Amino acid sequence: MPGAYNRRVSGGRLIERVAALIERHGMLRFGKRLGVAVSGGADSVFVLFALRELGLAAGVLHVNHRLRGPDSDADEEFVRELAARHGLPYRGFDGAVAPGNLEQEARRIRYARLETAIAE
Repeated sequence: MPGAYNRRVSGGRLIERVAALIERHGMLRFGKRLGVAVSGGADSVFVLFALRELGLAAGVLHVNHRLRGPDSDADEEFVRELAARHGLPYRGFDGAVAPGNLEQEARRIRYARLETAIAE
């Protein structure tokens, strides 16, 4: 399936490598698009950019765990604006974390919210 994805970026060598990785591992069937979970950090923003350039991003999903107060809200707003700039639908979720193992709880909530989005 080489060349099956839209490669609009000239000289986008890294994006070409992302496309090759997706194809080599059969991560997506041709014609499928996906919602991209974006935290607002550099890694997830790049994934969104790459998948959008390849024509694979169908929407942007974000879970606000509210762990850093106003900074968490700023991340949510950044992701919402990023989606709008790229013409992608945005879906945000509240993901307040209960006491306990913070990382484990946040991951559990994030996965549950994203599974909800997939089911819809």
